[in-house]
Amino acid sequence: MKKIRKLIGEEIHDYLEESLKWVVMSLLIGIPCGLLGTLFHHSLRKANALRAAHPWLLFTLPLIGALIILLYHSCGMHTDRGTNRILDSVRKNEPVPLRVGFIMFISTILTQLGGGSAGREGAALQIGGSIGSLFSHKIGSRFDLPERSQKVGVMCGMGAFFSALFGTPLTATVFSIEVAEVGHMEHLGLLPTLLSSLIAYSISKLLGGEHIVLLVTSQLTSTPTVMLSTAVLALLCAFVSILFCFVMHHARAAYNLVTTNSYLRVILGGIIVIAVTLFLDTSAFNGAGMNLVEEAVAGNSHWATFLIKLLLTAVTLGAGFKGGEIVPSFAVGASFGCVVAPLLGLDASLGAALGMVAVFCGVSNCPFASIFLGVELCGSRYVVLFAIVCAVSLLFSGNCSLYSSQRILNDKFDLAIIPTVKKKESADDSGRSSK
Repeated sequence: MKKIRKLIGEEIHDYLEESLKWVVMSLLIGIPCGLLGTLFHHSLRKANALRAAHPWLLFTLPLIGALIILLYHSCGMHTDRGTNRILDSVRKNEPVPLRVGFIMFISTILTQLGGGSAGREGAALQIGGSIGSLFSHKIGSRFDLPERSQKVGVMCGMGAFFSALFGTPLTATVFSIEVAEVGHMEHLGLLPTLLSSLIAYSISKLLGGEHIVLLVTSQLTSTPTVMLSTAVLALLCAFVSILFCFVMHHARAAYNLVTTNSYLRVILGGIIVIAVTLFLDTSAFNGAGMNLVEEAVAGNSHWATFLIKLLLTAVTLGAGFKGGEIVPSFAVGASFGCVVAPLLGLDASLGAALGMVAVFCGVSNCPFASIFLGVELCGSRYVVLFAIVCAVSLLFSGNCSLYSSQRILNDKFDLAIIPTVKKKESADDSGRSSK
């Protein structure tokens, strides 16, 4: 060992040794996240299949909501900060209890079983983050890794579980290192997070996990006219992003006008979801919303779809059900883009893809992850247009964000005409608050 140090130099030897430790940590985090992510995917698919086969399960939603609240209270989590807790762990190098992921795993499946309008990425980030935190803490102390190993481990877990669940390893990797702080990326976490994501993705693919592919049927090319229309669409999507964040942030406050009791609130939310579903006479708006994305990319979307999905998601998550907002934001953006794009001279199918990417970027403030999302789901043909919608949406969505713990280092656009939602901590179940 001493001969090797002398031959290659002390600094190079230490660098290679630490890099090897990061690789080992990535492997140890990626494998369980891949296995659990695949199990979670199959569990969600089974829950949605059961609900489709037995429509009466919708009427159990209020009871399911009460069970979720009871589960959190019995575990001592009366004020769950959700995804915000994971982002704090990345920025502040704080550990995440494993029970956070376990409870989220069960609660998200129950929400989907009952027909709540909620996504699954909230669960992916919290489950993956808790696993990454556990492994990095154990490995970091044993391998004598530097202090930042804790937050890099959390990023590895986030990326790995996200990748296993969605089949998008590049998006998962970049999102994990980009989301905590807007204006700063944890570049040192790129390699271990990418390795964990690729490992988890490979395991998921081997075990029959999901890889979503959206077929954009447009024949348009990236001409100056098309790019200009794309920029206009992105500007409109930026304001949809602001609306999305605003409604999500204030859903809990609206419930509190009626009751502050968490059990009564979730029961009321379940009743509202049931009433809306019966009134619309369709279950299309229940669940995460990828069905709405697929319909929009196929060119079929009603003008009110994006608004209904937005409001029903706020009703579900604001009440205390579990899940996430990202997949619903896909549905909102795709549906909006599908309807508006023809008015701007774009194909409805292309407009849906661009709207999905633009709204995701606007609510998450993750432009590079959003570009990769468009490429991994829709192909690289329109990568230039994806970049345009992300650049415009990021700027004109102002300082709004789905996550109160996401730190925006600099105001994106210091003009009074751009709405800015003041930062306000919220103890709601998915960790939503305003920026």
